[in-house]
Amino acid sequence: MRQFLANTWRLGTKELWTLWRDPMMLILIVYVFTVASTRGPRPRPRRCAMPPWPSSTRIARRCRSASPRRCIRRISARRA
Repeated sequence: MRQFLANTWRLGTKELWTLWRDPMMLILIVYVFTVASTRGPRPRPRRCAMPPWPSSTRIARRCRSASPRRCIRRISARRA
């Protein structure tokens, strides 16, 4: 157990000195654990989802408004 603790201490100090000599890695670690974690997730814009074929497409084609038609065009363009 004593040898294990001595090796762990030696490796830990070696890693800290290596980190101290690499300022870019230090900046990245500080950024990840402060700014990136406190910022939180950003909501994604809502898009037309890929419908299960063919029922959703049939329902959307029966509708007369422009919104389902746009979705159908986007879906068709993605699948082509």
